[in-house]
Amino acid sequence: MSDRVPLTPYLMKFATAYVIASMVVWVIVNLLHVGTSLTALALLLASYFAVYRFVKDQQRAPNRSEKWRLVFSSLAAVWVFTLAGVFAIFLTEGQAGGLHQKLAGQPLGGVLITFLIISLVAVFLLHLSYGWFASSLSKVLNKED
Repeated sequence: MSDRVPLTPYLMKFATAYVIASMVVWVIVNLLHVGTSLTALALLLASYFAVYRFVKDQQRAPNRSEKWRLVFSSLAAVWVFTLAGVFAIFLTEGQAGGLHQKLAGQPLGGVLITFLIISLVAVFLLHLSYGWFASSLSKVLNKED
């Protein structure tokens, strides 16, 4: 096994799974009128899928360095997709749209604090997935061999 595993394939798996899971969660939120706290479910599902593939391919959990690279790269992917979605809504709604009106009335400090809190929660969930879950999964899969 190589000391330096290329993480790009696992990040691509995360990104693909995150987009699909986000769409499914969006449909559930809109159909069932449940809170948007379900969006954390998309993050967990995507990271579980990516770490499952990592453990299956590498026969081990990510080491400390790999784990943190996966956590922060996955967080970056989440924010890229989120900002792309917000931008797309802005383009389709224009300035008269609901999202634009809501954001225009918010102080910049409040938006930044919200961004920070969401990022901290996401880092915690991603660290849990790429750490504890990966370690547990590795033990289970290696017992099967």
